Amino acid sequence: MKILISYDVSGIEDGNALERYIKSKYPNYWHGLDGTWIVSSMYSPRHIRDCVRGFLKVDGNLLVVDISGSQASWGGLNVKSANWLKDNL
Repeated sequence: MKILISYDVSGIEDGNALERYIKSKYPNYWHGLDGTWIVSSMYSPRHIRDCVRGFLKVDGNLLVVDISGSQASWGGLNVKSANWLKDNL
């Protein structure tokens, strides 16, 4: 599955710790926008939400969605980002 993880950057307790966690848990990832990751995972969005929730402040917002599918669109991204999305979505 391809999973979108998105959060308000201001709602994170320790952004470096969250980044290290995501990179170690999901080595195939895209992180081309602040507060937004796309990861390859066999875990459900609910499971990932529960794991990432621990990095949020009390009022932090989080969205985790399975975006596996045949359609995607983007614009204005650099070549490296666009190529990763093209190859992995």
